[in-house]
Amino acid sequence: MSDPFERAVWRFIQQEGLLRAGERLMAAVSGGPDSTALLLALNSFAADRKLGLTAFHFNHQLRPSSEQDEEFVRDLCRRLKVELLVERRQVKEQAELGGFNQEDWARRVRYSALSEAARRLKATPATGHTLDDQAETVLLKLFRGAGPDGMSAIAARRLIRLPSEDSPAVQVIRPLLGSRRQEVLDYLQRCGQGFCVDESNADLSLDRNWVRAELIPLLTERLNPNLVPTLGRNAKLWGEVREMLKRPSEAIVEDCTMEAGDLLVPLQALISHPPIVQRTALRSAVSRMRPGPGLDPFSLRPEPARKAVRLAHIDSLLRLSCQPPGHEVRLPGGLRAVREPDQLRLTLRGPTERFCYSLTPPGEIVLSEVNKRLALQECSCGRASGRNRLWLDSSPLKVRNRRPGDRFRPSEDSREEKLKDLLAQRRVPNALRDRLVVLESGGKPVWVEGFPPLPECAIAVGDEEKGDQAGRKCFEIHLKLHNS
Repeated sequence: MSDPFERAVWRFIQQEGLLRAGERLMAAVSGGPDSTALLLALNSFAADRKLGLTAFHFNHQLRPSSEQDEEFVRDLCRRLKVELLVERRQVKEQAELGGFNQEDWARRVRYSALSEAARRLKATPATGHTLDDQAETVLLKLFRGAGPDGMSAIAARRLIRLPSEDSPAVQVIRPLLGSRRQEVLDYLQRCGQGFCVDESNADLSLDRNWVRAELIPLLTERLNPNLVPTLGRNAKLWGEVREMLKRPSEAIVEDCTMEAGDLLVPLQALISHPPIVQRTALRSAVSRMRPGPGLDPFSLRPEPARKAVRLAHIDSLLRLSCQPPGHEVRLPGGLRAVREPDQLRLTLRGPTERFCYSLTPPGEIVLSEVNKRLALQECSCGRASGRNRLWLDSSPLKVRNRRPGDRFRPSEDSREEKLKDLLAQRRVPNALRDRLVVLESGGKPVWVEGFPPLPECAIAVGDEEKGDQAGRKCFEIHLKLHNS
């Protein structure tokens, strides 16, 4: 470590506790100045500090210079005698196929590939983010209304797991986060080391490029000559706030339960904390929602990127928690939140469509709208009576979900009531009410999922001896999830 830049990078690694002796590193190298300096600096002290070092290059084949960038990285690694892994993807075609922003999709796919390669080698991935990147990110997050998590911007060490991945998170480190971009360029010049230039960095129609080239210089000249280090310190302070909020918010999320793919957030646990903890817990809860089969793995971050779940959406969840049961709000990516008596239900399912089918007993039917399979099987009434056994004739039944005005009498000693009121009395969540199966005969419900049969159709004690005087037969209802 003969160069002051290399010594500064090592001091930052020590101060932040980013590495342990004997650890294996994987440096993400695009060929640009930051990642090139990262590889040179790490290589300068890897052997002395007993650190394994591998380079990783992702060729997204987006620019005419992509092939030259890859060849530059290959030559650099050959000269440094550093092992190199290269991954190539047709990112443009994938982005167009999915309707995604090209640059944002490339970033996500690049991180996914880097994380997977690091997991295979049991290495810690390192990226070349600098203090200037930090300042740019803080300003972008500020203007977009981010909370503590967003305002902490780029952490020196952070666990990253993309929404499509079920495997454990990977810790990514940023050893250059204490260094300015000009220090990087000066270091490369002293080393006589060239680098690749990304021509898209000159495109001021991209927000980050405009912030870098025009806004930060203007703010630095007008308001604060030490703007970049100041924003870096602010990001670190926000990171400490985020860590302070983590424990109580995680306690709330641990109390959440899953039900048929929905996440249930208990209101009592939520409202017992200050609003800032509530917001942090709700954001964490939203991030835990995973798309089901056939849904886009990045559906919680749809394009354009400004439509992703933000602080304003989280605030709408806070307001929802104070509203009466039955209200709901919609969030980006098809996510809905429904206020229920004791909880908020986060679901990726849309409202249940109405369905109505004809079924002549005995028989079986698949209800794709609610992913259930219903079967009516003739059985002996010699067994004890049950809530899923009833007398039926051979007339076709209607198998449907509830309708406005449905009325039902669940027991002999009860009166007929609106099904809506019965479900409310039993505290059945609004989001589940339209998913309940109803059997209709003679123009009225004779069985509702979760209730005993209509008393006129119920099998009572003693019926096993006398049978049914109307010549009906005993049928048993079997209802289960179709994919179970």
